[in-house]
Amino acid sequence: MLQNAYALVAYPEPWKSPLAWQLSTDQREIVASALNSAILENDGYSPRSSLERNLAHVKYLTKVMANSHVGSCAFANLDDFIKT
Repeated sequence: MLQNAYALVAYPEPWKSPLAWQLSTDQREIVASALNSAILENDGYSPRSSLERNLAHVKYLTKVMANSHVGSCAFANLDDFIKT
């Protein structure tokens, strides 16, 4: 998929290329995410952004708090504040 994403730049009119399916609304985010991760890894960075890692960590810590019976974690629902 990544090679196909890179190959799009070779076409003067990508919307008319054999790889145009990657530009459809339901595929754009998947292709862009894969391309972004590959670029980050190529440059020696983590394929996940700092924000992504931090959000995952907050969700994990909220679960740990819930399993430890910390009642205040009931008010820390991250999904109420972000759109996924």
